[in-house]
Amino acid sequence: MTRKIYLSGRAIGPYRVQTLMTYLMDSDIDFFYLNSDRVGALFSERKSMGWRIVRKLLQLVLFIAFLPLRLITIACSDTVYILPMCQGLRGTLFDQVVARLLGKRVISEIYYSVYDSEVYDRKVVTEGSLKAKWIKGYERFFISLLTDVVFLNRSEYLYYKQLLGLKLEQKQVHFHSLVALPRDKAELPYFHGKAETITIVWWGRFYPLHGLEKIIDAGAVLKRQGLDFKLVLFGNDAAKAKPYQEQIDHLGINDHVILRNDATFNNGKLTSFLQHHADLALGNFGDSGKARTVMCNKILDALGMGLPILTMPSAATVELLDKDRDVFICENSPQSIADAIVRLSGDREGACEAARLGRNTFLKQFTPAHYTNFVAELLNSARDV
Repeated sequence: MTRKIYLSGRAIGPYRVQTLMTYLMDSDIDFFYLNSDRVGALFSERKSMGWRIVRKLLQLVLFIAFLPLRLITIACSDTVYILPMCQGLRGTLFDQVVARLLGKRVISEIYYSVYDSEVYDRKVVTEGSLKAKWIKGYERFFISLLTDVVFLNRSEYLYYKQLLGLKLEQKQVHFHSLVALPRDKAELPYFHGKAETITIVWWGRFYPLHGLEKIIDAGAVLKRQGLDFKLVLFGNDAAKAKPYQEQIDHLGINDHVILRNDATFNNGKLTSFLQHHADLALGNFGDSGKARTVMCNKILDALGMGLPILTMPSAATVELLDKDRDVFICENSPQSIADAIVRLSGDREGACEAARLGRNTFLKQFTPAHYTNFVAELLNSARDV
């Protein structure tokens, strides 16, 4: 009998969402996907209170209008699969409750913790406040309703288990790491002797876990040490980039450190720059518990391009990759970052070898094909609910 799966949440965020939906479309599984609450994106550029009210009302009207179809679809499905990064949505929680009442299997992938990000990493919610307690309780309740929980790695599972007070049976817990798209190999002009200046790159969102201020401070140390380098930082938000640009100006390192907000993987500019100009990528160097636990997407992006990467020894990175074989590790102080860069700049053969070995590891463990095999095994496994 053909299996039927209902996908709940928004098809946005990590590449694994696209991979999951592509796999389902290519398989013999019937899947259903309703995304009526995404209508809010139609008004995402309008920030006034009036438009926010219009957006909320429209979402409520569509939720009610689609409710009968939603209930029928869940009732006719074998499994409800909550898409990654959707644990904070009220619609997904509704789908979970209905599914569990109907005795359905409910699967979700815990890509990150909302509570951890809001309270301890971004620090926009005060620890111990009523809002913090609400977020923590909501997230813990969300996970408690799942029959199967997929974590990115064992390190993050143990971290979130302690942080949120999770009580899960071992048979409920599964692991699969981040997924990234393989890209053409980086040319590494400096390490192949075609350039005298080493080009160091960082890219991502301006989140505290990245420790971008430490990377910029490391640039000042490198300038004092006399290294011939360029440090190019690629962000995606000019307003949030302003404090970092001010830091660069204050340190007087504009001749070495460049901050750009015009290049992304989506528009192809970032991909082109990394392939033709970059020699060394930088990972995350933050101080939060999250920074010391997770492995960032950019590490896999770099590995997939054969681009050497230097990052801090987070628990997940150490768990999944070999130090000085797949990835270079240093402590998260500006001096340690600078010293590691100077050392790597003098070991061109070692950097090229690490880039080759890292890409081989990526192709074995972190590709969409590896992830789809995991999903197929998960969906084919029998589970009592």
